[in-house]
Amino acid sequence: MIVLTMAGVSCSKDTLTIGEGVYGTVIERYGDWMPGAVSRDRGERPVKREVYVYAKTTIQDLLEVNVYGPYVAPDRMPVPFVAKTSSSRQGFYQIQLPAGEYSIFILDQGKLQINWGDGYGWMCPLIIEAGQTRKVDLLLDHAVY
Repeated sequence: MIVLTMAGVSCSKDTLTIGEGVYGTVIERYGDWMPGAVSRDRGERPVKREVYVYAKTTIQDLLEVNVYGPYVAPDRMPVPFVAKTSSSRQGFYQIQLPAGEYSIFILDQGKLQINWGDGYGWMCPLIIEAGQTRKVDLLLDHAVY
């Protein structure tokens, strides 16, 4: 799963080198997060994953190619591919993008992971304005709730 989060993980070893586009940290949440659970095997950590950007995507776009849910393999995406990169071991990623509207995904277990939208049907929306670098931390949620 992927969500926009305000939680940050330090990326001091990675340097922002883009002048326009998106950057941030890919974070994995793992373990037992059930209310009342006392577990030492839970937390968040930065992870290395591929980050994909496509043209702005709707849930209907995704359900047309996968009626069982919104998780789609990159080669089955019904909208134009824009760019991809890999995050570092510290989870840091950056992608140079021109001004525009996009959708951003994490590749996990062969599928593009998403679980949030903007309330208007757009999945993982990302808007870049001219000359803007936008920080978007991505959460890969493998936790139990």
